[in-house]
Amino acid sequence: MAQGSVIPILSENIATKALPAYSLALMRIYQVFINVEGLEVRIRKPFLGIIPFAQRKQFGFYAVMMLAAPELSKPPLLLGLAKDALADEFAPLSRSTPDMWHIEQVEWRETGAAPPMFQQPGCIDQDWGAAWYELGDDVAKKHRYRLAKARLWKGRRAKQRQQYIGKQKVGGESA
Repeated sequence: MAQGSVIPILSENIATKALPAYSLALMRIYQVFINVEGLEVRIRKPFLGIIPFAQRKQFGFYAVMMLAAPELSKPPLLLGLAKDALADEFAPLSRSTPDMWHIEQVEWRETGAAPPMFQQPGCIDQDWGAAWYELGDDVAKKHRYRLAKARLWKGRRAKQRQQYIGKQKVGGESA
């Protein structure tokens, strides 16, 4: 969401009757952990090292977004606001339309009162992250879920995973 579409801070000399229905006391900030699948992206890969070849692949991602919503909002409203924000952000990138994407809300939580710059439902913080994966790769999907859960949702570093093949220990990735 562009910075210009956020309602500016209201001056103190405006009468309270002129304030919109969603005043400062009623707006809250929510964190929403979502999974989006079905974005079709065109990737250019060189064929035989020299001939450009466009290939379409489907991707998904896990994301954690902070958005403003009226107080006591429930998951359907939060998911709808997140869908609208993601459609604005990724519709130009994807060949598939936002209606074709599968968007699922994994978790949500209320984090506090909305600051003055978030006085419109659906305003999102520009500083949000996502962990992408190729849609056909289940191992990458599980890894990205673990990564997004630890780093983006819980705010800590993901632990290093050790894998055992036979009797030999193979070092895992740190996320």
